[in-house]
Amino acid sequence: MTQLPARRFEADTLKTGNALLELDFHHENYPEGVRDKRYRLEVLVRGTTYVLARSVEHRPSACC
Repeated sequence: MTQLPARRFEADTLKTGNALLELDFHHENYPEGVRDKRYRLEVLVRGTTYVLARSVEHRPSACC
C-alpha cells in the first residue's frame, strides 16, 4: 500500500455564513520548517463524499 506524504488532516468550518473552512495538514515530503500547512478555503460545491473548494488567500500564477 502506498503511503501518503500528507498526514494529520484537520478541517474546521469557520461558521461565518460564507462557506469558509480552514484545512490544516502536515506534509512529510516538504523541507523541514514548511511541512505544516494551513489554508483558508471557500467551498464551491459540497457533495455527500467530497468537497470542492478554492483558496481564499493564495492566487497561484501560471508559469511561462
